[in-house]
Amino acid sequence: MSALPPDDMRRLRQSAFAARHPIDSMIERWQAIAANSANVAKLAGLKDATSLHHPDAFVAALDQASEWQRELAWQGVEDIEALVQSGMAALDVLHARGQDPQVPAIALWRELDAAQRSVMTMLEAL
Repeated sequence: MSALPPDDMRRLRQSAFAARHPIDSMIERWQAIAANSANVAKLAGLKDATSLHHPDAFVAALDQASEWQRELAWQGVEDIEALVQSGMAALDVLHARGQDPQVPAIALWRELDAAQRSVMTMLEAL
């Protein structure tokens, strides 16, 4: 039996749950990365590339991951976000100059794909 009233216990459990799951923001960020990857794939002319690294697979992998894997995934997501931001800015500059962004978009997509694969591989390890 708990020494705390039921309402306090419920709030304590909710608080502990939220602290254990800062994953929601990471999932949202992964979804944004997936959307940006799809845009890069479109610019690169890659038709079948948009279905890779689906956010549902990321969620499933996070659910099974240990704490150290989640921490590394967090860092990986931050790194991928930086890659997306700088890469999309570079593609925007090319587009503004009237240059064809297809070849640089292919290179960016390959980098994004490799980074996403590495995060997913790390999460699925062990």
